[in-house]
Amino acid sequence: MATPMTGIVEVMEELEINVRSENPTVNLQLVVHVCRLGAQFVTSLEGAFKFAAVEVENKANDMEEAYQRYNTVEVMLDYEITNGLARENSSHTRFHLRMKRASDLLRVFFQEILAREGDSLVPPLKKAYDEVFGAYHGENIKMAVYVAMEFMMDKTDFLTLIHDDDEAARELMKRYISASSCVCQYIEQLYRSTKVGEELLRMI
Repeated sequence: MATPMTGIVEVMEELEINVRSENPTVNLQLVVHVCRLGAQFVTSLEGAFKFAAVEVENKANDMEEAYQRYNTVEVMLDYEITNGLARENSSHTRFHLRMKRASDLLRVFFQEILAREGDSLVPPLKKAYDEVFGAYHGENIKMAVYVAMEFMMDKTDFLTLIHDDDEAARELMKRYISASSCVCQYIEQLYRSTKVGEELLRMI
């Protein structure tokens, strides 16, 4: 039976195909799908990270609402930036950017797992968090995140969670790294193509 992580990788690869096409686009329905799968995946981590699953599910609900109005990320950004909505804290554009950062965090996390020896996931997770979210969070939030990390399962159990076979789990991580790097780079370019988008990239 396919795991949530397998689904995340497959949807991310579908997004990669779309952004590499002659007419690149990011379909919001696919974004919703990967958010839903992400919530399932985070839920499977159990323990201190259950709050993150709720957050991802909330973002998925917002992206579902955005899909009903805009269909693609490109249309959403153009409309909300043009109409002065994008800077609002609860805008679809801001929520989408936060999910893009969550994708970046998972990518860096996987890169660090593959690059490091040892069974602890705390160093890879701390590296990913500091690189992607650390600059946007105050000290109280950072300390709460660091404490939660200490309850993370070890690498052996984590790889089993991704896939029953260790090598297959590592291959899934490599596929995710490759696909998400392409998709997130494209999305970042979309934001950087406007002055408002550049501003949003400096905001939480």
